Amino acid sequence: MRLPNFNRIVTFSLQLLLIGMVPFFLYGRHYVRAVAALIAVFFSLLPAIVKRNYKVTMPWLFEFVIALLL
Repeated sequence: MRLPNFNRIVTFSLQLLLIGMVPFFLYGRHYVRAVAALIAVFFSLLPAIVKRNYKVTMPWLFEFVIALLL
């Protein structure tokens, strides 16, 4: 099934986009948006952190929905 790989690509792309937006927000003096983007990246990494540290497996759809909502 190819969907989990698609999930990783979309999640990684959204994380890169959010991280890439931070310098533009800082340059435009939109500090709240910059912090919000960093928090969104943290929350998108949270399923991977939980999976690694606590050996809890989450369905790929759950991880995908978290990344998509952020």
